Amino acid sequence: MVTYRGIIMTGSGFSKLAAVICFITKWSFEKHHLGGRLPLGHLAGCMSGAFAYAVRILSICLFMICVAPAHAGINTGLVGDDVAAGPFPIGFTFNHYGQPVTQFYITTNGLIQFSSSTNAYSNSCLPALANTIFVFWDDLRTDVPGQPNGKIQYETIGESPSRQLIAQWTNQYFYGSNLPMGTFQAILYEGSNQIKLQYRYLREALSTGGSATIGIQGPASQVASIGCNKTDVIAAQQAILFSPDASGINYVVDTAAAYEFIDISGLTPDPPFAARRYTNTAPQWAWAKVPDLNTYQIEIQKETGEPVFTQTLGDVGSFSWADGFVSGVTYRARIRGSINGGALGSSGRV
Repeated sequence: MVTYRGIIMTGSGFSKLAAVICFITKWSFEKHHLGGRLPLGHLAGCMSGAFAYAVRILSICLFMICVAPAHAGINTGLVGDDVAAGPFPIGFTFNHYGQPVTQFYITTNGLIQFSSSTNAYSNSCLPALANTIFVFWDDLRTDVPGQPNGKIQYETIGESPSRQLIAQWTNQYFYGSNLPMGTFQAILYEGSNQIKLQYRYLREALSTGGSATIGIQGPASQVASIGCNKTDVIAAQQAILFSPDASGINYVVDTAAAYEFIDISGLTPDPPFAARRYTNTAPQWAWAKVPDLNTYQIEIQKETGEPVFTQTLGDVGSFSWADGFVSGVTYRARIRGSINGGALGSSGRV
């Protein structure tokens, strides 16, 4: 089902466009032989934070701009190596080890701190720094020559009394070797006062904790440690949840918590909510290329999720599937982008 909102104008060929602002609530792609009905000859799907679809029906062009919600965090301004910034507002009162806090500091070296900031790059095992969340304490940097610059952002989302503060390190690097570390985030939960650490992309073996400290510490020596200079204490797409008990000063740790990465980098668009379309000709998918990506791959699936076609396309912004459709079958497609031929990160279904 597609809900349209706006004014529709039609005209001959492409000289006039019908502009429709819409929200898509369901999308799939079906091939049918439509008999005497008008065939939909062209379909394009655009992913770039908002999604655009174009359909041409004979000489009438209908152009739709489809809007999807997206998260784009506030840039902390942290650039380079061994830099700290803050204080920044949490957006609500958060109790850390029983102490109410409303602001935080953040560093390039994977720390969130509540009392003061430090640019310390040489990690040590806990206890180490008071009132600190050690998301990934290591000697990191945001920029490496010839590579896309990383960024460090934060955002408070949701409504009272269930807001969440998200702090995210995107595309970080190890200082010295300049090897990519990956992307990770911390989430602070209003009300429950839980802390969740989530690790999205871990690019090197060192990214699993071999030279890092991971855990939390209160105002004195109260700690909940995950690892210190030990490999394989974390893994890609892992979430670690710290839940305070009734006293607020002891934490239960779940190293296999639900992984629900809320990307605030602005690089990952939210998936479109699918609209149903019919065609008896080959469709074309098109997308707005992300500047930091240079290789794209398309995977076409049946509605069950079974892949039926996969192809690496290179640095392109569109694809036409000339054959392989079966009449009456519903299909969906996923576009994946990568940097310099590295590991692939998937979009939602489009």
